[in-house]
Amino acid sequence: MALGVYNYYGEHRRADPQTSCDSAGSSDTTEPLLITGNKTRDAALGEPRIRAGEIIGWRVWKLRNGLLHSVIIPYTWRPGVCERSSAQKSGGYYNYNPGYHAFRHKEQAEREAPMLAYSSLAAIGSVALWGEVIEHEHGWRSEYAAVRSIIKITGDIIFWSKQRLLLDLRETYRCPVATER
Repeated sequence: MALGVYNYYGEHRRADPQTSCDSAGSSDTTEPLLITGNKTRDAALGEPRIRAGEIIGWRVWKLRNGLLHSVIIPYTWRPGVCERSSAQKSGGYYNYNPGYHAFRHKEQAEREAPMLAYSSLAAIGSVALWGEVIEHEHGWRSEYAAVRSIIKITGDIIFWSKQRLLLDLRETYRCPVATER
């Protein structure tokens, strides 16, 4: 559902806040979208309603200890967990996650992987994005995200080790084995 609000950071869009994720990050709700939040008032506005789903973007992650890590901020993508982005103070320190970034195109993620991951191993894959989504020139930043697929391992290790690591990550994050185009 486009809000039509623009600012310096891009176009704001909002998917249904009731959307939740399963291990693959897809929404599982089928209730009608409420425009005003009031069922009676929404019914008076008429049908049909359009439900905004998740946006699919592409990411690069660093690999450490068998888990995916953001390349810019210290954030671990935990398997099966969908967290809201925020800046929360915990124990005197800020746990800062300004949002989940994703490229629009797989090829862009592949091009940027060597620069983003430096000399460490990296994974490339797709993510489902939802909630408040800010659209940028090359992709998005979202309020919520979930790992959808892991298609490639980059870095200086032998082919068979890359393949084993790819299979292990797919199992850990419960991603389909089929590659995406």
